[in-house]
Amino acid sequence: MSKLYDFTSLSALLQCEQEWTYRYQQHLARPTADVSPHFGTAVHVGVRALFDGQPQEAVADAVSASWGDFVAPDKKAHLNLSYAQQVVEMYGEVYGLGGAQQVATVGPGLGGATHLPASPASPFELVLNEHYLEAPERSLCGIVDRVVRSKQDGALYVMDLKTTGLYLGQAWFEQWRHSLQAAIYLDLVELKLAQPVAGFWVDAVHLDRRGYPKREDFMRVGPFPYSQEQRKELRALVDDLVFRARELSGELTTHISRFTPKKNPRSCFRFNALCPFFQFCTLDPQDRADAVRMGLASGDFLETPWEPSKRK
Repeated sequence: MSKLYDFTSLSALLQCEQEWTYRYQQHLARPTADVSPHFGTAVHVGVRALFDGQPQEAVADAVSASWGDFVAPDKKAHLNLSYAQQVVEMYGEVYGLGGAQQVATVGPGLGGATHLPASPASPFELVLNEHYLEAPERSLCGIVDRVVRSKQDGALYVMDLKTTGLYLGQAWFEQWRHSLQAAIYLDLVELKLAQPVAGFWVDAVHLDRRGYPKREDFMRVGPFPYSQEQRKELRALVDDLVFRARELSGELTTHISRFTPKKNPRSCFRFNALCPFFQFCTLDPQDRADAVRMGLASGDFLETPWEPSKRK
């Protein structure tokens, strides 16, 4: 069976093939995790525990275990364990998980979508909670945060939890109307459940630099519908990316001249930081392999394979 690729890997490939090679082919990673994804992972763990119906103490313990002994850098000191636990606790209060009974409140939304504000609960029944799914025939996999059934129309929806320091405005939400991640998850869920999925909900949490959550930081927006034609178009893009990943990884023995990864210098600087592999790309090609070996020997990098099935 061929290797399976998830959205995280394919998104990196779309961004820069050379970075993808360092990260997912050579398995290079910095020894210290970036605080933003680390914080997001801890919140995801806590929210999963809430949906599992675990008691408050067990939920807090799950967040703490995920956090470990990580210490945030000074410039993001607000992203700490205490804040992560407060976010999860308020998430439970806002959406009625482990607390008061849920009362649905639905109002006008953004760009034709329905906005579910931070009120006690949403009109959904949980179908799957942070579930790993595979589509081996397409070499695809992924962990879908939630699959829910609407009590209003009886349809299935994918609901994905996002933590972000960005302003939760219309443009931020509109991006999920045309999302490669959403398209992949819709396909994976339909294959798993053998039922049509009507669309995609974004379960957003704004992270405030003041380091404490407010009820208005929690917003659910959707459903974003994906027509069959739109999904077909995005599916073709995903399949092209998978094909390219298999080429670069050596799984395919055709088009050998295309095995050299393409660099994208426009991706060297993003999110106010340099790509972690910038130092290698600025060297002459013949010197890069030695630089990678030195980086591993010095402890500046570790070999950390990306295994989506083990990331729950």
